[in-house]
Amino acid sequence: MPIKATYFRQNLYQLLDKVALEGLVLEIERNGKILRVVPETTVSKFDRLEPHQSTVQDEDDLLGMDWTNEWQASGAETTPKKRGGNKSHSKRR
Repeated sequence: MPIKATYFRQNLYQLLDKVALEGLVLEIERNGKILRVVPETTVSKFDRLEPHQSTVQDEDDLLGMDWTNEWQASGAETTPKKRGGNKSHSKRR
């Protein structure tokens, strides 16, 4: 969503820092037109991820977990689906 030029002027340095550090694209509305401030190189969305606490301390603990009592397959999910389209519709040319 574009910001107004007045807001851009009031917060110029903070907004430019966000573009430079976070790789965000900034859109500014000026006289009915949209202007864009784009970083020369974009930052990967993976680089912007923040680390989060994990409940698993050791990845090897996941290998020994038994989920058989917690998970049951339903018949609809395990039945293979038939290929082919709906026969009730005629082909369009």
